[in-house]
Amino acid sequence: RLDLLAHCVSGPLLVSHGPHVRWACGFSGSNGWLLLRDGKAHLLTDARYREQASQQVGPKVDLVVTQDPLAEALAPLVAHHGTLSVQDACLTLAQSKSITALVSGLTLHATGDTVERLVAVKTQEQVDTIVRAQRISEAVLEQVSGRITVGMSEQQIAAELVYGCLRRGAQRMAFEPIVASGPNSALPHARPTERVWQSGEPLLIDMGCVVDGYASDMTRMLHAGVPSDAFGDAYDSVRAAQEAAVVAAKPGADAAHVDSAARRLLQAAGLGEQFSHGLGHGIGLETHEWPRLSGQVDYTIPADCVVTIEPGVYLPGLWGIRIEDMIWVRHGEAERLTNTPADLRIV
Repeated sequence: RLDLLAHCVSGPLLVSHGPHVRWACGFSGSNGWLLLRDGKAHLLTDARYREQASQQVGPKVDLVVTQDPLAEALAPLVAHHGTLSVQDACLTLAQSKSITALVSGLTLHATGDTVERLVAVKTQEQVDTIVRAQRISEAVLEQVSGRITVGMSEQQIAAELVYGCLRRGAQRMAFEPIVASGPNSALPHARPTERVWQSGEPLLIDMGCVVDGYASDMTRMLHAGVPSDAFGDAYDSVRAAQEAAVVAAKPGADAAHVDSAARRLLQAAGLGEQFSHGLGHGIGLETHEWPRLSGQVDYTIPADCVVTIEPGVYLPGLWGIRIEDMIWVRHGEAERLTNTPADLRIV
């Protein structure tokens, strides 16, 4: 991976985004920059991580431990270079100013999404780790779904999900679980509240956990009692939209085209205006990675990236529906990494 990075730009490159540093050299501490220059790699961190870094990075990486801000440790390493490529979406303005103030005449060049594109391509080993996290989530959702009942609060259900994942070996949750009942399910990013799940209502659960740094993500729907015809029809439309998008998700496909494959079906069902977010996102060392699947982007999907496919419809004050799976975009047919059936579960 260091070689991939070294060839992605000309001149020295600073990787400052923590998950990308981990991807490149294995260091998972909260304070670390990776500098590649003149065929060498340097990990800059502070004394808290001396032992951890020495265990995690290989012999090809020079460890630079400093008591000073990382920009000060970086300065002498790039002092004789006229330019430095940086992750413009990750390096703060204050950090950029500090670097250029310390190194006279240094020009910072933006890498854009160059590093993100490298990170997006997953190896079999990385996908296997994502699947391990997903299987924990699936086992916990199955267990919790079998014992939650009407009258339980969203917070109670969320607590069961978190405890179940940690108990089964997850390092942490990939994000705070979304547990949304009744009208709260119409909020795409609802947070669990004290509201109790009531008879005749849907329950949306969006959850994921982390194993060895890699995240999982899925959304499933439950319903307390038989749903209305309107809800059932909308659910069928969302599921059909998801299937259409999975078929469209191929290496080299326009990300916007994959989004539109789902959106067209929802529009035909009269639900297009209720699909208020993008179709999905990359996932790996971060829950939300490049590429984003949306009508607002202009790029193609590379082979071997892992993305979520999660169309939804949301009727404010009534209910919402979302179905989310992870897929591995490969040549031929995309490989679905989510095993939990997408059928609406009636409780």
